[in-house]
Amino acid sequence: MTREQYLQRFSRTARWFLSAKEAREVTADYEEFLIDRPPEEMEPPFQVVRAIADPGLYRRWITTFSLMLRCLLLPCYFVWFTQEHHPALTGLLWAAGLLLALRCFRTAEAEGAPLPRPLLPLLLLLTVTSAALNGLTLWLLVHTEQIQTLAQQIRNIGTLFTSFYYALTVLTLLLGGWGLVQARLSHPRWRALYILCLTSLLVSVMVLQTMHSLSLDHSAPRWWVPLVLRCCTAAAVGGTAAGVSLC
Repeated sequence: MTREQYLQRFSRTARWFLSAKEAREVTADYEEFLIDRPPEEMEPPFQVVRAIADPGLYRRWITTFSLMLRCLLLPCYFVWFTQEHHPALTGLLWAAGLLLALRCFRTAEAEGAPLPRPLLPLLLLLTVTSAALNGLTLWLLVHTEQIQTLAQQIRNIGTLFTSFYYALTVLTLLLGGWGLVQARLSHPRWRALYILCLTSLLVSVMVLQTMHSLSLDHSAPRWWVPLVLRCCTAAAVGGTAAGVSLC
């Protein structure tokens, strides 16, 4: 292992266990310490940083991280394994995850650092995929005659759309978890990806709940207006929070 590789691994380990400011200071001190010593003689970065880290602060970070992960996992569980998708509970999880991400990852700690290159393409991919699937589903729910026409042409169309939503939730779970880890290890602006994943899950759950609802009267005039307003409001708030996260 070269000196640069050791320092890179040490820096990422320090970012996981310590705050961004403390990690920079510890890495800078250790870089000076390594000048006269080869990396082969040094202890593994995990052991060094674990000995430095404050156990209480680290436990608090792990607790916060697990809570943010649960805000992603529970809506996915509702989509995958339950008939009742719990849009109200998903909304509470969305709000909790959004506030935790904004509070936990502060962009001021990375002031002057360039925006991570893969971040914008991933945000665009998620936005287009989620908007296309949810927009198409909403349009079909509003135009029920189109559903009947498609059902005559495509067997099990409901199962097909449910499969699309399964794939979308897997994508949001993977991207959201990746965004959380990168926000801690690399750059706090990765929190924007996590926030957008939460928003995508919330809108998807609201649309799925409507699609599977047996009590909703689709013949009522303009029954779809409240649903569209809720989806647009959630998307606007989540998109705004993601945009603020990039600043």
